[in-house]
Amino acid sequence: MLSKGASRAELSSVKKSKNGTTPLQGHSFVSADSSTFFILGGRTHSTTKGLRNILSETIKCSLKDGSIRSIEKFTSLDVPRHNHTSLFFECINSIVTFGGSNTTSYLNSIFVMNVNNQKDSKVINVSKTMAWPKVRHGHTANIYKKDQMIVFGGKKDFGTAANSYLNDLWSFNVTTNEWEEIKSLNSAPRERCWHSSVIYKDRFLLVSGGFFTVDRSEFYLNDLWSFDMETKLWTCLIENNDSKSCIVKQRNRSGMVLSQTQDALIIMFGNYFDGKRNSFWNDAFYVKNLDDILYSNNLEKCYWTKLEIQASDDASNTFLKEGRAHMTAVLLSNEETTQVLLFGGESKKQRHDTFFKLEIPQL
Repeated sequence: MLSKGASRAELSSVKKSKNGTTPLQGHSFVSADSSTFFILGGRTHSTTKGLRNILSETIKCSLKDGSIRSIEKFTSLDVPRHNHTSLFFECINSIVTFGGSNTTSYLNSIFVMNVNNQKDSKVINVSKTMAWPKVRHGHTANIYKKDQMIVFGGKKDFGTAANSYLNDLWSFNVTTNEWEEIKSLNSAPRERCWHSSVIYKDRFLLVSGGFFTVDRSEFYLNDLWSFDMETKLWTCLIENNDSKSCIVKQRNRSGMVLSQTQDALIIMFGNYFDGKRNSFWNDAFYVKNLDDILYSNNLEKCYWTKLEIQASDDASNTFLKEGRAHMTAVLLSNEETTQVLLFGGESKKQRHDTFFKLEIPQL
């Protein structure tokens, strides 16, 4: 537990049952309530050389007395998926999974899974009678107005051409099962995948980081953009590699959460490949005063501040030494302190099946 007035975040390992979890990256991790969580799909260690091992299983687990318990297989996705997105919609009591890829194809189908009934699930495939987003993975998805899934960006094929990357914006209504493309009235951020995003106060979509390729060379981002769902306008809050306001290293596959009580956006961990070396980051940053920045367009207040992280045990110390990317982050608490539950991910060619809690004090 952080002491009162602590200036650093604290990372601690979370005990779990010995069975039930697999080392994963590219999975999704969803909370159905404050103590019930689901892990869906993902990529684990290969059993056949040269063939990626992408999973379709879904795992249900619970958090009780600070430990992960009751880890058990719940059901299976319709097909193996990784680099997909999953969101829990209370209005339909179901987790909605979109997109992703496997060893044979990129996907744009939707899998809907009732969290209380393993047998109550369905697949929503492409309809020829309505608009439908392209296949993709590495996109982001967020809940809007309680019944809409907002999807941005991603990558649409196995290629490395610049046009493989997307910057389109879509809304899927989970009660009517209808898609609508959201057209912006100005230029959108450049195409990207494996970026991070959240929606602030049911109005502003915030997007940061990710990567794209040009002529087989990878380029990473550390910008920050907002999209106003009401005015349909994009605003660049922090430019890519802006030396005046951006101290965040360029990265993709990071975690991102909102602290509503602290009016702050927090980005954590991720990785960067320079063509020779794959670096895994062990840091976190935040932007405060979001209300003033977004509603009053006070961009002078928009800058990243580094969040110092201290390890509370040997496992979290190893985590910080190695860095981590492609893990998933779920918000646990948003009261006196912001608590984030982390699962899985990779570091230096090693995948993980461990849970950690990041506790963030008053910023």
